[in-house]
Amino acid sequence: MSAEWDFQAAIYTTLIANAPLMAAIDAVYDERPQAIDGGDVAQFPLVTMGRALFAEGDTKTKLGHDVLLRVHTWSRTGSMKEAKQIQGLIYEALHRNEPSMTGHTVVSLTRESSDTLKDGGNYHGVCEYRALIEKI
Repeated sequence: MSAEWDFQAAIYTTLIANAPLMAAIDAVYDERPQAIDGGDVAQFPLVTMGRALFAEGDTKTKLGHDVLLRVHTWSRTGSMKEAKQIQGLIYEALHRNEPSMTGHTVVSLTRESSDTLKDGGNYHGVCEYRALIEKI
């Protein structure tokens, strides 16, 4: 299995296993579901997996990757509060956690930034996490 897919699966598994997060949202998606006409079919609030940018992170003795991961939150409550609360729950689930991967070890996982913006009738939160992973 590729490191890229295994990392995303590990993050997804960590998020859906977090009871406080799952009590606050409808689902975690790879891609937000949409109807054929482009309209939303997903129930809000929700979380989507975003871009994961992998860069080589080899050392003299280990093969690895430096990963920048985006996790998106989506809310329709009319204020930023819900999106920010969900971002806090994601932080509690991921920051300084070491999700289990096949063939790799997560050496570190930290949140680098968090932003919330108005996106049409939604509030869209974007959190960026930096991970260092090593091949076992």
